[in-house]
Amino acid sequence: MRATADLGLEEYLAAIAVTRLVLGPRVRLQAPPNLVDLAECTALLAAGVDDWAGCPR
Repeated sequence: MRATADLGLEEYLAAIAVTRLVLGPRVRLQAPPNLVDLAECTALLAAGVDDWAGCPR
């Protein structure tokens, strides 16, 4: 995977949104907030992220 480019933001958000639809609201979807900026964090929330991967609440 080292030679593989990261997903673009749109693909990342789409993958999260589809995962949310398929797995439903009872599954926690994680995303590390330290890898994106504030606007992208807002988009991740809108796509269905509900767990910031170990960050304090």
